[in-house]
Amino acid sequence: MVVLEQLLQGFYTAVDPLNLAWLFGGSLLGTVLGMLPGLGPSTGMALLLPAVLSLRPDTGLIAMAAIYYGAMFGGSRSSILLNVPGDRAAVASCLDGYPMALNGQAEAALAISAIASFIGGSSPQAPSCLSLSRSHGSPCASAPPNPSASWYSPLRPRPPFPGRFSSGG
Repeated sequence: MVVLEQLLQGFYTAVDPLNLAWLFGGSLLGTVLGMLPGLGPSTGMALLLPAVLSLRPDTGLIAMAAIYYGAMFGGSRSSILLNVPGDRAAVASCLDGYPMALNGQAEAALAISAIASFIGGSSPQAPSCLSLSRSHGSPCASAPPNPSASWYSPLRPRPPFPGRFSSGG
């Protein structure tokens, strides 16, 4: 019964008018910052951090998440249209989206990017974390969400940059 009360309290917090305003405003600001070439989600969050620090904790977390997801979404715009990625995650959009834009399929590339951003932002990460913790015995809090995307992984015993910063490899 306590779990349901806490779940309802979380829903009430999420639909609070102030939180919804910061959700939409933060995602809009994040999208604009993500569209600027060279500015990614971490830079956007750092730039807007002073505005968020004066908020309540729950509103601040909602605003920071909205800024992050908006910047991740907006980063593909400059990659597709200008071939200039805003951050590392947008490089794949340069490789696939920019040639589509040159061929007159910019609308399709932007639509595919928006749909993929929505699916990636709304999909839960818990199943991959649970499967990783079951197979390797590591807790979910310290496990990377995708072991192949991180240079530090229990599955990869080699140093991250062989021959450059280490003697072996």
